[in-house]
Amino acid sequence: VLILIAQVGIACWGRIAAQAFFNNFVEQHGELVNVDSPPVRADQDLIIVRTPVPLFYFTLPAYYKMENKPFPRSVHVLAPLVPVEITRVDEKALKFRATTGNLLSCEQQEDVPIHWAYFLNDFNSMVRSRKHPMRQGQRIEQKRISVEVIHVDEDGLPTEVIFRFAVALEDPSLRWVQVGPERTNVPFEVPTIGQTVFLQGPFD
Repeated sequence: VLILIAQVGIACWGRIAAQAFFNNFVEQHGELVNVDSPPVRADQDLIIVRTPVPLFYFTLPAYYKMENKPFPRSVHVLAPLVPVEITRVDEKALKFRATTGNLLSCEQQEDVPIHWAYFLNDFNSMVRSRKHPMRQGQRIEQKRISVEVIHVDEDGLPTEVIFRFAVALEDPSLRWVQVGPERTNVPFEVPTIGQTVFLQGPFD
């Protein structure tokens, strides 16, 4: 009887904890993918400079439909939340350079044994096999944006890339945001030509 009571108690606690976890997940998900002030337009390309969980953006169409909001023309996540140096190369291009490690993963910190940022290492292997490393000089062409790999690390992950857009970076068809300190999307001010800005990583 005591075992049965304990099992029922544990099951009830588990259901409550699971619901709380799910509610928290949904709330954080909404904060990360929501873009307001002003809302993104259907004729704009949404450029997310950095975000802690790139995986969330696979659900973006469903979220915008559920919220009855216009969906942007396209969505581009340029980097996860890693420390990065961003330089405006010319009117239409930005260069991203990882200041530690690479642009797609976070290095393990001795004093931080567990952190969500380490999931990036596993996420990379989910979307691109390690059997197909990137290479210096490789170009990826998409509509209205191209990516050129300038340098890679020993694992074939990019450490420096150039994002080149079809229009000037100030063009109103581009909506620039990044995840701010409160894990909500805030405007990203595009640097001037020749200017370099530094964005800190999750452990700074």
